[in-house]
Amino acid sequence: MQSQQLEQATRGRPMKYTDHPLIAALKEHGVTMAEEAASVKRSRASLRSFVLDASDPLYRPVPEKLAKLWAKKYGVPMSAWPRTRD
Repeated sequence: MQSQQLEQATRGRPMKYTDHPLIAALKEHGVTMAEEAASVKRSRASLRSFVLDASDPLYRPVPEKLAKLWAKKYGVPMSAWPRTRD
């Protein structure tokens, strides 16, 4: 009988938008979107809207305070955000 190779389980839900620097940083640090959303007191949907393309109708500008937090915490460059708000 042959044994099957099982892939290691991943934490959290699969992410559709994986090319954004925040998503890459979270993945590198082993943090899920839900965990990060809870730590910054936002919803997962809110975080997702920050990493969408600026031309997407669901895109929302990230608060500058959060952008600076993620720059310090994960090294996400401020240039990753097309627009910020106060």
